[in-house]
Amino acid sequence: MRKFFVIVNKHANNGIAAQNWSMTEEVLQRKNIQYDKNFTTQPGDAYQLAHDFVATTPSLALDNYVILVVGGDGTLNDTINGIKASGKQDVPVAFIPSGNNNSFAAGIGIAASPQKALEQVLNATEPTYYDIGSYSDTLHGETGYFLNDFGIGIDAYIVSLQNQMKKHRLLQKLHLGFIPYLINIFEAHTNQEPFNVRVRVDNQYDFYKHAYLVNIANHPFYNGRNLQLTPPGKCQ
Repeated sequence: MRKFFVIVNKHANNGIAAQNWSMTEEVLQRKNIQYDKNFTTQPGDAYQLAHDFVATTPSLALDNYVILVVGGDGTLNDTINGIKASGKQDVPVAFIPSGNNNSFAAGIGIAASPQKALEQVLNATEPTYYDIGSYSDTLHGETGYFLNDFGIGIDAYIVSLQNQMKKHRLLQKLHLGFIPYLINIFEAHTNQEPFNVRVRVDNQYDFYKHAYLVNIANHPFYNGRNLQLTPPGKCQ
C-alpha cells in the first residue's frame, strides 16, 4: 500500500503552507492513508530530510513510498536535490503548491487549488516522468539540479539580494511586499556588469558579448503563472 513521506515548509508563503498541510493531513487521516510528517525549520532542511530518508530506507520499502512536498518551489527543488544526492534510487515526488510563485506546478499542470492538487496526487496511479535541468558550477565546485529555470546575471543578482533581505511582515500584510523587490531590481540593474557568453545547443555554438542575463528555462512560466518567459517551452 502506498505511503507518504511528507516534507512541510510551514513558513512558505507567510504560513499558507501550514494551512494547506492542515487540510492535507485531515484528508489523509480521513482516508486512512499512512504518512510520516517532517517539518523544515531552516534552509537546507528539505534537502537533508529527503537525502537521509532515501539513503537509509531499504530499496524494497522505498518502492511503496511517495515523497509529498507541501511548500514552495524552493522546498520542492531542495527535495529533488536531496533525493539525487543520495545516489540511490529515484522516488516519486508529489507536490501541494504552497509558495509565492508555484511556477513548476503551473508548468506541469498541477492545480493551483491545494484541494484539487491533493486530489490529483491521490488519484494518480502511476508516476509521470519530467525532464529536469542540471548544472555544474566550476568556480565554486558545486553541482545540482533545477526544476524551473537557471539564471545567470541580473536575475540571479536579484534573487541573491532578495535572500539577503529581512522579511518585512508589515509590508506583506499591507500587500506592499513588492516594494523591496523593486528596490532590488534597481540595485541589480545599476550594479550588474556585462559578461561574455558561449551557448551550445547540440553541436551549434553561439557567442554573445555584453550579456546581462542568461536564463535556461524548463517550462514557460517565470515568477508564477502570470509571466511566461519562454511561451513555446514545455516540461516533458
